[in-house]
Amino acid sequence: MPARRQKSWTAEELLTRRKPVQDRVRPSGNSIALWNLTRLFHITGEMKYRKKGEMLIEAFSARVKSAPNSHLQFLNTRSDFADSFFSIVLVGRRESEKIKQTKEFFRKNYMPNRILIFKPGPGSKSEKREEAEIVKVCNYIDDFTMKEEETTIYVCSNLNCELPTTDIEEMKEMLP
Repeated sequence: MPARRQKSWTAEELLTRRKPVQDRVRPSGNSIALWNLTRLFHITGEMKYRKKGEMLIEAFSARVKSAPNSHLQFLNTRSDFADSFFSIVLVGRRESEKIKQTKEFFRKNYMPNRILIFKPGPGSKSEKREEAEIVKVCNYIDDFTMKEEETTIYVCSNLNCELPTTDIEEMKEMLP
C-alpha cells in the first residue's frame, strides 16, 4: 500500500482556511475550548478562564441560537459553564479507606458537573512536594486541612465551599 501523501498548504491558504464552527461527529474546536476553559476555571479558581469562556460564548451566541442542533457540545458545555459546578476536594492520605470509598462513589455515580481533587495530608517529603504542586494549580485549596487527623472532604459549588466533613454520607447530602 503506497504511503498517503499529505497536502502542503501555502501561506495564503493557512491564513484563510475555514474551520467548522458547528459540532459534527466530532465536537468543534470552539466547543472543546469552552469545555477546557470551564474546567480550568473550576480547577484553578482563576477568573481569566471564566472571562475567556464568557467571550467565547458571546462570540458564538448568534450562530448557536440560529442552529442549536448544530452546536450540541457547545450548548452542553455552556450549561456546565452557567450552572452549579462542584469541586470535591479530598484531603488525606492516599491509602486511606475513606479516600478509596469516596473515589468509588464517584466512579459509580455519573455527575458530569463535578471535579474531584486530591490534596495529600501531612506526611512524607514526596507528599509535601505533591501538595505544593497541587496548591500551585488550585490555590483556593491552600487552607484545606485534615480535621482531627481524618480524611476530610470539602464540597465547593462555583468556588464557594461548604463546611468540611469527615463523613461520606454527609458529603453525599451536599451534592445535588
